[in-house]
Amino acid sequence: MALTSLKDLLTRPASRQQPASPAPATPTTLPPASPGAGTPGTDRHAAKTAPSATPGIPAASEDPLAHLRGRHPAAPPRTIRGIYDAPAAEIAARETDILAAEEAADLCLGCHGDCRQRTYGMRLIAYAEGGRIQCAMQQCRYGRARRERARLEKLFQTARIPAIFARATWQDYQLTPENEEAVKAAKWFCRLLTERKNLSPRAGLYLYGPRGTGKTMLAALIARTLASESIPVLFLSVPDYFYELRASFGSTDRRTETLTSAARSAAVLILDDLGAERTTEWTASELFTLINHRAANALPTLVTSNYPLGQLATALACVRHQGGKNTLDDSQALRIRSRLAGLCEPVRLGGKDRRTE
Repeated sequence: MALTSLKDLLTRPASRQQPASPAPATPTTLPPASPGAGTPGTDRHAAKTAPSATPGIPAASEDPLAHLRGRHPAAPPRTIRGIYDAPAAEIAARETDILAAEEAADLCLGCHGDCRQRTYGMRLIAYAEGGRIQCAMQQCRYGRARRERARLEKLFQTARIPAIFARATWQDYQLTPENEEAVKAAKWFCRLLTERKNLSPRAGLYLYGPRGTGKTMLAALIARTLASESIPVLFLSVPDYFYELRASFGSTDRRTETLTSAARSAAVLILDDLGAERTTEWTASELFTLINHRAANALPTLVTSNYPLGQLATALACVRHQGGKNTLDDSQALRIRSRLAGLCEPVRLGGKDRRTE
C-alpha cells in the first residue's frame, strides 16, 4: 500500500511482522585430533593452551611483548669503552658514574657551542687516580668563553662608563696636535696597568684643559681598555658622585657606605670633572678623605678637570659662614691639591670646544 502523505504515515495501523524462521543449522565437522591430544570438552587444560580468540592479542601464557619485539628491538646494554688504570672491582663499583661520563662525552661530539649538557659548557668526566675512579665537572672552551663574556660584561656595568662612550674606541677619538701628548699619556697609563708593572706612588694622571676638548671621552677610553683587560675600574663623575651621596642620606640600605667604600677601594678610580661641583665644607671634607686614602695606598687614580693644578685650590675653596661674615676657606682645597700633585702626573689637553663646533 503506497503512502501519499504524512497523514497516511501517521494514521496507518502498524503491521505485524512475522519473526523470521531460523536458518537450518549447518553441521560442523571438527578436524581430527592430533595424536596425544584430548578431545574438546574432555581436556581440562585445553582452555589454558588454546590460542587467543582475538587476532593480534596474545594469550595469557604467551609473551605480552612478543608482537612488538620485531618492530622495536631492545637497545644493547651499555658497556664501558674507555681504559681506566684502576682495579676491576673499583671500575665495577663505579660503572654507573663511568657510563654517565662517557655518555656526556658523546653529547660533546660535533658541538660548536650549541651545548647539550645539563649545565652549559660543563660536562662530567671520569678518570683514574691512585687506583681509584674520580669524577669531576670539566669546563669546555665554549663554556669558558661564555663565562668570560659574562664576567667582562659585569666589569663594564660596574665601571659605570658614561653610556655615550660605552662603545667608543680609540679610532673614534679625533687626534690633533693639541691633544696628542694627552693621548700618549693615556695609552701609557693603560699599558702600565695592563702589563702589571711595578707601580710608582705617582701612578696616576691629572688631565686638565678647557671644556669640550675630549677629556671625558679620553677617560672613558681608558676605562674601557682596562675593563677589557679584566682590570676592575670605577668611573665617577664628581658632581654625580656627591649628588648620589646626598640622595642616600637617611637610607636604610647603607648606600652611602657602599658608594664611599667602592670609590676608596677601586683598583683604578677615575674622577671626572673635578671642580665642576659647588664646593661646601662637607664636599671638600669627603673629597679630601677619598683622595688622601688613595694617595696613601698608591692606588692608581685618574682625574679630569678644567683647572690646572695650580688653580684647583681656588676652584675647590668653599665659603664659610662665621661671625655673620662669609669667608673663603681654601685650607681643604690646598690639601687636596697637594695630595693630587703627589699621586698624579699632570697632562694638559688643549684644543677647541668640540661641542660648539
